[in-house]
Amino acid sequence: MPDLLKRVVIALIAHVALWDPHVSEYLARENLQTIFAPTPLLQEIAKERGWDGGVEGLSLSGWQRGMTDSVDGIEREHSALLALRHDTRALERRIWNAEVGVLLPFVEEQRQDILARFTGVLRVPFMTRFGEAITDIRDLEIGHIESQLAKNPAVSNSVRQLITQLRKIRNALSHLESLDPALLLSGEVLRGLNGKGA
Repeated sequence: MPDLLKRVVIALIAHVALWDPHVSEYLARENLQTIFAPTPLLQEIAKERGWDGGVEGLSLSGWQRGMTDSVDGIEREHSALLALRHDTRALERRIWNAEVGVLLPFVEEQRQDILARFTGVLRVPFMTRFGEAITDIRDLEIGHIESQLAKNPAVSNSVRQLITQLRKIRNALSHLESLDPALLLSGEVLRGLNGKGA
């Protein structure tokens, strides 16, 4: 598994499992499709534990039954309980948090590498679509870089595709959306510029 993907998978498992090592073990044995969309597996875990309305342990509190616990000083509900209740928003937020922690630094690292590699090709001042003038090449965002290099024959198709994928990742995460796994699994992203993403 490429290093970037491995880091995302580890973060996803940690953010979904939280305090429950059994959920980590379940997820670690699963395929990528299940790890990125764990709701059905989590619902099964909740049913196995009798959280689906069964009578077992009803006299116990949520904490005693493993349904809640304190994480970073905040009481959190178990991801399996969220999945059972179809609380997709809370579960998606955990997945998003995992992706942000790994992928935004990756996008920024790639942006810095692209700026260094194409310093002679990129131009400033650059006028954004909002009328802002960027005068320092280091301030060019991934979307600005994409617009400048999109049709430049000095830039390979694979680098242009990487830049487009990086923009899509950054935009999705900036809008609090978890990623489509296909975007993350694209060859350009996993290789990164000069193979650094692999």
